Amino acid sequence: MKQIKINVNKICKNSIIIVYILLFSYLLLQHFIIKDSPYRDTVIFSFSLAINVLLITKLFREKWNKYSNDLNIRNVLIGLVLLCILVKGYFIFRYRITPLSDYKTFYDTAIQLKDGWRIDNDYISIFPHIMGYSTFLSFIFKLFGSNTLIPPIVNVIISTVIMILIFKICHKLISDIGAIIASLIFIFMPSQTIYNIFALSEPLYTLLVVLLVWLIVQLKDNMHLGIKNSQNILYLVFISGSLVFINYIRPIGAILIIALFIWLIFLCEKQDLDLKKRIIYLIVIVGIYIVGGKITDNINNSRLGNDVSTLPGHTICVGLNEQAYGAWNMEDSTALMDYFNEYEKDVKKTHQAMMERAVERIKNGIDYGRLFKWKLYNLWGADDACVGYATGIWNNEILLSKMCNIY
Repeated sequence: MKQIKINVNKICKNSIIIVYILLFSYLLLQHFIIKDSPYRDTVIFSFSLAINVLLITKLFREKWNKYSNDLNIRNVLIGLVLLCILVKGYFIFRYRITPLSDYKTFYDTAIQLKDGWRIDNDYISIFPHIMGYSTFLSFIFKLFGSNTLIPPIVNVIISTVIMILIFKICHKLISDIGAIIASLIFIFMPSQTIYNIFALSEPLYTLLVVLLVWLIVQLKDNMHLGIKNSQNILYLVFISGSLVFINYIRPIGAILIIALFIWLIFLCEKQDLDLKKRIIYLIVIVGIYIVGGKITDNINNSRLGNDVSTLPGHTICVGLNEQAYGAWNMEDSTALMDYFNEYEKDVKKTHQAMMERAVERIKNGIDYGRLFKWKLYNLWGADDACVGYATGIWNNEILLSKMCNIY
């Protein structure tokens, strides 16, 4: 009797691809079906444009592949770096803005951190991730001064490094042409370019996430080539460090660890690394991540003079608000500040109260299908939030919003 071999790795990869296809097909149909969708025309145009780009790519693929053999990759990368600096740099000088709203919080906190170790800010003790980017910015201010143009200039430099990493990742995983196209897509991405004008954490944590991907690609290459464990351990330390800093700047470390778990356990090729070693790698990463998290928490406690909460009660509560589709809303924001004042600025009790509020919502019943449908709809439906952050400085705000959403 013939034995049937089951390729678990292939099944997992294909399953993920199928889930993505079904997910994005569903979201696309939602935009077509919902007649009052503010993004309907944008989605129709974007979908048509994507089809045309795919057809053009297929038509000229052979010519591009032939041309790529004659490319000097080093010179191409230098050209892309200069183009990135030109595009991103033009925008920050063309649209100068003083720090405002949440971005003013980052800026003002960085000024305080530059001038001394301890700061007194009740708001930051509720949202300690503000400390991550502000600490980074405070070092920049110590070196170059605190002019309001400094954060945008740093963002342009960071964006250029991101582009270089994207180029290297795609050059290794796809092709020369693939690396060039991916780099150009990033360079001309409207929302990313607009975010550079603000004093905010998006460019920095994006850099760290892309760096994380590059480190994983390097680790995978080492595993495939059978390179000695000492180098792999070094990459594991860098990967863990990246996760710690990402979470310090933006609390998304747990999501990335789940993604790493899926890759190491289910998607990593068996011939690259056996299951036992993959589990050991994962334990090392999680271990360093936990220790690093404790260190950053202690630093925040010391600098704020208050024990920050490790329980994201407010975030969970907001995410379970069905009426607000799991997005920021005034109701939960007001409740947070009410609890903060009620418990005399005790951050842990405040977040615990918000967690209890979230549990109460679960007990009262939540239509999770509806909630997550709208979460995904809002997440992928638009990319023009950056335009609204600086209302009044744009020549044509509507056109810029459409450009972001189409892109």
